[in-house]
Amino acid sequence: MKRAILAATLVAVAAVAAVAAVAIAADHAEAPLVQADPAADLGDLYAWVDSGNLVLILTFAPLSETATYDDETILGIHVDYNDDQTADENLWFRFGQNGSGDWGVQVELESSSDGSLFIDGPVETVNEEAGYSFWAGNADDPFFFDLQGFSDSLSTGTIAFTATDGLAGTNTSAVVFESPAPTADSMRVWATSGRL
Repeated sequence: MKRAILAATLVAVAAVAAVAAVAIAADHAEAPLVQADPAADLGDLYAWVDSGNLVLILTFAPLSETATYDDETILGIHVDYNDDQTADENLWFRFGQNGSGDWGVQVELESSSDGSLFIDGPVETVNEEAGYSFWAGNADDPFFFDLQGFSDSLSTGTIAFTATDGLAGTNTSAVVFESPAPTADSMRVWATSGRL
């Protein structure tokens, strides 16, 4: 009997550990710890190829009226082109102010094959350099969430969809990066945030 309980316990622990190891999520300011650190609170990550260019958008600091910049926060977008689950390119976004108090953004493009390239420019401006373009600023949150339908589903136990965007008209901070599209057949993209 003790062996059966021990075996069941080990299976349960292993299952929880396996799920925890692959748990990936986006957040929209609902968790208490991220509410205390909005500059590091990731929203959503979007990636697509358009007209021969790879477009990456990362939203952060959701539900904010103005853009949120923090010179002690680093945002990362990571791209794996060969399906080995290791980033072949890392984009690191850092914010800072000049002597006049104007905010700017620095992007480090770190490639496993080509080293690092640093480009920077002011926020709220499309910056173009070395064949890349990037922008950082305040934007309408593109994420659609039917808050009323979700609440109704929870209270009634049946799925309710009202087709009303509960985030319409709310803002989020965002970074956008565009570069020539890779020749890879597939790619994996993920984002991280951290403190410097």
